[in-house]
Amino acid sequence: MKSIKLAAVALALFGATVSAQAQVYVGGDLNTTSVDGWSDATSFGVYAGYDFNTNLAAELAYRKLGSFDSGVNTIKLNMTQVSAVVNLPLNDQFKLYGRLGYGFLNVSGYDSYNVDDGVIYGAGAQFNVTKSVGIRGEFTRIASDATQVTFGLNYKF
Repeated sequence: MKSIKLAAVALALFGATVSAQAQVYVGGDLNTTSVDGWSDATSFGVYAGYDFNTNLAAELAYRKLGSFDSGVNTIKLNMTQVSAVVNLPLNDQFKLYGRLGYGFLNVSGYDSYNVDDGVIYGAGAQFNVTKSVGIRGEFTRIASDATQVTFGLNYKF
């Protein structure tokens, strides 16, 4: 019985710790998308995330990857992404992070383009201007033939 009470207290303390550190954030970013064989495109995105603690977050994003000229017509690429973000805080204002997730690619304007849904991964850094506002930059591999450089601004609630 004593061990059950001890386990209940430990779980309650763990839950209080997780909920005290957990925060929801939203953001937007400007990007440069590079697809092999095509010129780079300027793009933008929005995202929302949940910090489980100082080292782990989950993020959902929607990004317009840009418009590319195939020589025959214009191809528009968009992607919905879900990913885990592992944070390495260096101090209260600066952190490095890595991303691993999955991207769902939407292509319009070209029927025979090989849709490349799949694993996305990247690395970045964030500088917290205040406790609520952060600026970040990231390099992400979004497909086997595509990368993205992202500069964003986020807000924690």
